[in-house]
Amino acid sequence: MSDQIPSLLDILTKPCERPLDLYNYYIYMIENENRVDYLDLWLDIMQHAIVCRQYVKSLRDSTGQMLEPGAERNYLQDGQDRIYAVLYEGNNLNNNIDRFAAHYGPFNFDDLSARDSVASSARKMIHLRASYLSSLSSCREQATKAYENAIQRNNVRALSERILYSYLIEGSEREISIPPQLAGAVATAIEVDQRDDPEIFQSIKDYVYEHHLKPTYHSFVRNRLHKNITPFSSSLRFILGYLATFAGCWYGFCGIFLGYSIRRRVWSLIPFFVGYYFLMAAWKQLDPVLGILGYTETSNYRCARIMNMTVKHSIFRRSTRLLIVVLVLIAATTAIFSCVPSRHL
Repeated sequence: MSDQIPSLLDILTKPCERPLDLYNYYIYMIENENRVDYLDLWLDIMQHAIVCRQYVKSLRDSTGQMLEPGAERNYLQDGQDRIYAVLYEGNNLNNNIDRFAAHYGPFNFDDLSARDSVASSARKMIHLRASYLSSLSSCREQATKAYENAIQRNNVRALSERILYSYLIEGSEREISIPPQLAGAVATAIEVDQRDDPEIFQSIKDYVYEHHLKPTYHSFVRNRLHKNITPFSSSLRFILGYLATFAGCWYGFCGIFLGYSIRRRVWSLIPFFVGYYFLMAAWKQLDPVLGILGYTETSNYRCARIMNMTVKHSIFRRSTRLLIVVLVLIAATTAIFSCVPSRHL
């Protein structure tokens, strides 16, 4: 377990411990910030770069010797050797280029064969990527191997077109707000210059990182340090808490005006416990029992153990204080409804 708060770049590029990992950040961008399209764009650009590097690596391996920039011209369509030229590093390629490659999946090339299918497949990528990131920690090695032997030249082109037609073209399904000159430069490079190297997306990648991902990072960390339930779960707890508190008050007033004994009226603590517990949990978006046990909700109806020690200690302290407040409120309310003299109507 780590006691460090990872930086935004660490979250985006490396495996981090729950709940400060890429999966939780992805869910946060969906449910809290409504900016998941920007995060998907950034991840797709990184995926494109990884696929390009792996493709170039396969070119090198297929020759059995190091290729000079331009020497692989026969391997690329229409003499497009820019991918290799951009990624070529002196006399060798970085052997660690795919160390965290699986982080940017899923690598599914089946639905990228035609331009018409690019935009239609965009929306389902949210669900696919969320599911992929959720299961990534247990199958990272398999996910990497799944694409290493499957990359072809047309896959690189298809990924470039998917980014362009899903996010950057006006009227696209997941069109995002970026400066027109940046989107126009990418469209020209892909459609006119027939380029598909990672360099064409660099300016957009930097813009999204600085203007749309960085502003959400601190709120994400603060959210995970202070809260452990989702907004939907919080709303559900509020409804249940409101109904339980109403039931407790109804039972308490019935006990007073129907002449119930103190021993019988004291049972109002049960609905008051449920009501105050859920209401306070909804107010703070913090479930005390889950927090004390070291768990957090990653999505609706799914919990996971908190692995980051800083987050775990913060949630534990806040949960303990909140539970004490709940118990005090229950005790005070139960005492009032139990000890007030009954008056039979």
